[in-house]
Amino acid sequence: MALNGVGQSTLRFLKDDPEKLHIIGKLVKPLPMSLRRVGFNNDLRQFPRTRDFPVDQISARTLVVHGTADEVVPIEHAEFLAGGVQDGERYYVSGGGHLCSITHNKEVIPRIMERVQPYA
Repeated sequence: MALNGVGQSTLRFLKDDPEKLHIIGKLVKPLPMSLRRVGFNNDLRQFPRTRDFPVDQISARTLVVHGTADEVVPIEHAEFLAGGVQDGERYYVSGGGHLCSITHNKEVIPRIMERVQPYA
């Protein structure tokens, strides 16, 4: 699961929550890595180019959710995105890993709903 962004901190957090572990397993194991290798390698190539993306042209209201213990994507990426988008907001999940929107869903989902509420 580590190749799919599920680090040790996330697995420790999930060890007593089989339902969330099952959901994450379904998300990260839909296809064998051999079938996802091209896309995965592309992601790795794009990481250094993150600052090249014209995020200042994004006009949609944006909530950037990032776990403070994410072992896959550096927190600087979240800061760049939220700071560059016209109506960007950061929400950091303390101790959350790469899949914190699932592992910490009781905390994250209400925050997302607050952010989109004016559009409902």
